[in-house]
Amino acid sequence: MVDLDEPVHLVAYDPAWAEMGQALVREVSRQVVWAFADVEHIGSTSVPGVDAKPVIDVQVGCAPSWL
Repeated sequence: MVDLDEPVHLVAYDPAWAEMGQALVREVSRQVVWAFADVEHIGSTSVPGVDAKPVIDVQVGCAPSWL
């Protein structure tokens, strides 16, 4: 459960986020290979040099089932 009243804490960019994001993309991609999904590391942790919440976000896009 997310506490919506919790303050947002930003931290300085961490170069490890890029590899952490790519590792998560690889793992999710393996799990959804059957869905012809496109998985991407998104959000502020995917932008080099940007302060961010230290949370790695990915987005999964899937083709509609009728295609």
